[in-house]
Amino acid sequence: MKPLKRPRPIVYCVAIVLGLLAVTVAQASGPWLTRSAGADGCILFAEVPEVDDGYSLTPVRVEIIGSRLTVLTESNIDTTLGPLGLSVDGGTFMQADRVESGTNLVFEDQVQEMVQAFIRGSNARLTLRFWPTWPQTGDKQVDFSLKGFTQAYNSALTCG
Repeated sequence: MKPLKRPRPIVYCVAIVLGLLAVTVAQASGPWLTRSAGADGCILFAEVPEVDDGYSLTPVRVEIIGSRLTVLTESNIDTTLGPLGLSVDGGTFMQADRVESGTNLVFEDQVQEMVQAFIRGSNARLTLRFWPTWPQTGDKQVDFSLKGFTQAYNSALTCG
């Protein structure tokens, strides 16, 4: 019986590089981007992790246009069991002002405070709730990175 050949060192190096690349890609969740919104200036946005709404996973997107921050989902938002909103790095909970189109949370009153918290912070947490779900599944916490926010925000200020 012929002895097994040992893999060459190059094979180990390639495996290590691919493993590190996979870890890097997994950690790069939700980069902040900008794009023109015509007369409204620029949209600053990030796709954040999908959330289980009780039936399936729903995409979540955070957008800032002017003095308005919107959390867009594809599921019906439930406001019956208390406030929904977000916090940065475990700080003050900022409550959404209203629900729009049944599926989106809108913030308008505290957007400048949110932007400053996003600039200073490293992570944000959304508190969402969806219906109709039975049995009640409660609040859904969606954490997302603020990495790259400041650079994208500065780009959005000069976009048009």
